[in-house]
Order: sequence, then C-alpha cells, then structure tokens
Amino acid sequence: MLFHATYKTHMQSIKDRGLLIKQPSANWDDVEPGNYFANDPDIAYSFAESAEKYNDEEIVILAIDESEVMKELSGKFTYDPQIYDDGDVYSVRFTENIPSAYLYEYVNGLCRSLSTKKTISRSEERRVGKECR
Repeated sequence: MLFHATYKTHMQSIKDRGLLIKQPSANWDDVEPGNYFANDPDIAYSFAESAEKYNDEEIVILAIDESEVMKELSGKFTYDPQIYDDGDVYSVRFTENIPSAYLYEYVNGLCRSLSTKKTISRSEERRVGKECR
C-alpha cells in the first residue's frame, strides 16, 4: 500500500473526481506537479502537516494498492525527486490524476473504499493479495 495525505475539506471533490494534479501545487512552492505517496501513513501525514500552505485543517490519509494502479498507470510514476537520495526511496510521484475507484480512506489500520462501502482490515487480504498496512 502507498499513502497520500490530504485535507478533509478536499474529500468530497476527491470522492467525486479522484485525486487531481494541481498546477501549481496546492501545498508547496517549487514542487513538480504530481500526486505524491509515501510507503508509510505516518510519513504521508508528516508531508501534509509540514506543507508550506498548511493551516491546521484536519488531515485525512488515503491509500492505494500500487499493484492495482500500476496496471492502469504503468510508467506514469517516478520516485519523488525531492526525496530520492542514496537509494532510500519512501515517496513516489504519480504524474496522472488517480480515479477515486483506486482510493481508500485509511483510518487506524482500516481501509475503506471511496467508491464503495467496503472496509478492509490490516489482517484481511485484499483481492490482489495485499494487506492494508
């Protein structure tokens, strides 16, 4: 799983239209456009919390199963150019919008699909064989 942090005020738009790339970045100056994901929900949260344009809004963590997304967006992601250093990769950048069908809201180890009511626990295997963690 990969994790993306956003703000609660954006959730309805994300549910309706997916995770859209904003140009320029909605949260950072001088950042290449894209949807950024971390391999850990705490890292994703810290990205949103330390954003230059953060104003104490409630932070929401989204998750994607990268193997599902790669089927559709193969070749449309890169390692995060702001972080990739010495082979320690924990953040990636998708260079396309991500439809809400691929997104899950992550809360306390549970993933709930944005497009259905399905909830996936850490211990329940996803249909592609990955756990929600």
